[in-house]
Formats: sequence, structure tokens, C-alpha cells
Amino acid sequence: DVLREDREAFDLRVKQRAGAALEEAEAKYRDLEARLAAARNERDSLYERLREREEAERALGNRPLDQVKRELDALIKENKSLTDRLAKRPSEDMVGRVEMLERAQEEWEADRARLSQELMASRASVARSAIAVTELESLRDQKAALETGRDLLQAALEELRKDVDERIRRSDGVSPFPSCSQMDGDDALQGRVPMFDEIPDLAAFCSDLQNRVAYDPTSGKELYYSLSDIRCFLAGMAMSRLHLLQGISGTGKTSLPLAFARALGAGAALIEVQAGWRDRQDLIGHFNAFERRFYESEFLQALYKAQCPRYADGVFIVVLDEMNLSHPEQYFADLLSALEQDPQYQKLDLMTAAVEPAPVLLQNGRALPLPQNVWFVGTANHDETTKDFADKTYDRAHVMELPRHRESFKPKKTRARSPVSLATLQGAFAAAQNTYQQQAAAAYRFVDAQFAEILGRRFRVGWGNRLERQMLNFVPVVLAAGGTTTEAVDHILATKLLRKIRDRHDTRPEDLEALRLAVEEAWPRLGSQGEPVKSTS
Repeated sequence: DVLREDREAFDLRVKQRAGAALEEAEAKYRDLEARLAAARNERDSLYERLREREEAERALGNRPLDQVKRELDALIKENKSLTDRLAKRPSEDMVGRVEMLERAQEEWEADRARLSQELMASRASVARSAIAVTELESLRDQKAALETGRDLLQAALEELRKDVDERIRRSDGVSPFPSCSQMDGDDALQGRVPMFDEIPDLAAFCSDLQNRVAYDPTSGKELYYSLSDIRCFLAGMAMSRLHLLQGISGTGKTSLPLAFARALGAGAALIEVQAGWRDRQDLIGHFNAFERRFYESEFLQALYKAQCPRYADGVFIVVLDEMNLSHPEQYFADLLSALEQDPQYQKLDLMTAAVEPAPVLLQNGRALPLPQNVWFVGTANHDETTKDFADKTYDRAHVMELPRHRESFKPKKTRARSPVSLATLQGAFAAAQNTYQQQAAAAYRFVDAQFAEILGRRFRVGWGNRLERQMLNFVPVVLAAGGTTTEAVDHILATKLLRKIRDRHDTRPEDLEALRLAVEEAWPRLGSQGEPVKSTS
């Protein structure tokens, strides 16, 4: 019973304590429920605020709040400024009045500009009137001066008319070509001289010319030219009537043709070319219609003298010293053209109409035939004061470049002889060409076959029938005068073809090396002794 009672008391106490604990737990639960509800409400409020903030940020372009704040502050400031300006803005009445005043100002400005223009026009009119008065007074003075000058000119005109009449009266019967007409009456030029008319051997003739050139008995001056130079000059006379002698100063370019003429007993004339020559009048002279006189140049007198009986049967050499001081293609153009024509058409038209009395040798009183016995030799230096020859001049000419140094020798004594006749010299050339015609043709075929392709492809250098004709005239004379085919072809190749690639800026070193190898490889096919000295130097 006591145990049961203790158990019952214990169960009661347990129930009491359990009830108290349950009440306490229920109180805590209710408190937690309340706190949970409050937290949920607070959470929902925060979610709502977060949603509103996100919407606000999206509306503001997701920009940072500090930037938005700065913009808001700027807008507030601008709003305040605009509010202040609006408060200071004039009323509509004042605006209307201002617009009316501005329109009135524009009208006043237009009136002022118009009045200013009218004022300027009035002032200009007044100035013109003053000038007109001054000009009128000046014109009166000028009229008086002109009348005085007219009277003086009329008096001078009368004097000139009398002078012209007197000159015409005195010029009646006087030739407009005084120097040429004087030659017609010169007994020394009108008489013929015996001629040397036998050249059986051109080699011996060249050797004789070398000795005659070497010593000038009149001046005692000694001129040493190699036999190859003499031979080349003589063969050049068979090839072309225009020679170009090049080389540095002091190599005897001017002396060679003059000494050659002396050795042949030929006539010679030295013409000094001037840098200011521009046309044919500078070379041959000009006609003065007022004086009815042709001012004959030394060149024209030389051409006329070459046709006089004294020199007509022989050779005449005209030396144009420093020929490239001016452009030969300008002042020498008529001669270049005439030398390409047939002999019967080679002439110089001196005037457009005939004159009387004309010199005997003029055709139709106005044209001078180009003598067939004349060779033109131009000397040329190449420096900053000279001009370059055009290709057409080089192509028509026989070109020689004299060496810097010449070996001296003891000239053999020669006997005096008559001048060599033109017919004899040309006959010797013709005989040589007949004898060595095949060798000359073979030499041209060699040049054409071996060098046409490389010169045309790499250097754009070509040639035509003129080169063939020149070689057919040049090579035989070289051979007949004791030279070799190598010597002749080497000279033609160097002066006619390889000269065209000299000083060209577009030439490449490898092309020059290929050309040198082509010359060296092709030369043995020429079948002649010797090396191409001029072509490879």
C-alpha cells in the first residue's frame, strides 16, 4: 500500500511536472509561432522592398546609385537655374517690343548701306570727272608733242628715203654675195692644178699618209697618229661624209683632219662652233633684204670654195671645232637631211627668191649645191658645257675616239706630190669594195647573227639597212689598207652599237656581263686574228 501510494504520488507529481512542462513548452511554441509570423511578415516586407528596388534599378538602367544621385543633384541644380532664368525672363510685351526694335534696326541698316553705296558712287563720279579733266589737258599736251614728233619723223623719213634710194642706186650691179662673187673672179681659185691620180696600194698609201701627217714642213709641228687611226679615218671617208672625233682635250681631234687634208693636198676650213647657235642661219649666214646683201658665214664660203675649179677635183675637209657646244640637230639639221639624199638633190636653199647678179655656182640664183668632194668633221668634248649628240647624228656619222696617249716614231721623208684627186680616192675605195665584198658581207652577217638578239632583248638596241651599207663600204677599205676584219668589226661594234648603251642608267650589271661574255664567245667565229679591244674596253 505504501508503495502503491508512493507510486500514485510519484505519478501525480510526474503529471504535474509534465503539465507544467507542457504548458511551458506550449507557451514557447506560441511565442515561436508569433516570432515566426513576425519574421515571415518582415521577410515579405523585405522581399517587397527588394522587388521595388530592383524595379527602380531597372528603370534607372542598372546604374550605380552614386551616379544616379549625381545626376539627380545636377538635374536639381539645372532645374533651379532654369527656374531662376524663367523668373528673370521678360514678359511677352517686352519681347514684342524688342522684335519691333530689331526690325526697325534692320531697316535702318539697309538704308545706311544703300546711302553709303550712293555716296561712294557719287565720290567715284566726282573723281572720274576730275581725272577726265586732267586727261583732257594731258591729251592736249600729248597731241601737241605728237604733232611735233610727226613732223620730225616725216623729216627723218625723207632722209631715210633718200638714203635708201642712194643705196639702191649704188647696189645696182653689185652681187648680194660679195665673198662668193669675189671667188668667181679670183684667178687662184679659178685655175685647175695637176692631180695625183694613182693609188695602186691602199696599204702603202696609208703608210705614206701617216708620214705626211706626222710632219708639217710649214710649221715644223709633229703629229703622231697610229697607222690604225689613219686607216680608220680613211675608211671612214669611204663610209660617210660626216665624221665625229671624240676624246679628251689635247688628243689631237682638230689637228687630225687638218693634217689629213694637208697630207692629201686637199682644201680645208676650220669653223669654230659657238654655244649660241640655234638654227641654220648661225651656220650659213642670212640675207638682209634692206641692204640686199647676204652675210656669208665662213662655213658657206668654205662650201663655195670647195666647188671652185681649184678644189673641185680634189678633197675638201670642213672641220666644225667643238661641234657639240650647241645642238647639231638644230643648226646642222639641213645638212644632216641633205647628206641622206641622192647627190643631185643635195643642196642648201639660201633664199626664197633668186637675186641678181648671183654667184656663178648658185643654182637658179638662190641655192648652193652641196659639193660631193666635201667631208664634214666635227670634234667633240664631253663635259658640262657641251650637248650630247642624238642617235640620228651618230647613226649617220663615222665616229672615232682618239686615244689619250700616242706613241711617237721617226717619220720617213716623203717627196712633194700633187693633191690627190677625188676620182682617184673614190676609185681606190671602189676597188677595195669589189675585192673584199665577200669579207665585208660576212662581217655584217657576223654582227647581225651574234649580237642582234642580246642587244635587242636586253638593251633595246637595233639597227637597219644603214649599218649594213656602212659596213660594206668601211670594212673593205680597212682590209685593203692593211687592217684586219677584227679591227674593222671591233670599231663598228664599239662606235655604232655598244655606244648606245653607254651612260644609260637603266643598264643592269648582269646584262653588261652577259654582253661581255657574248662578245668573247662569239669573236672566234669571226675567223680573224686579234681581240676586240674597243668593244670590251
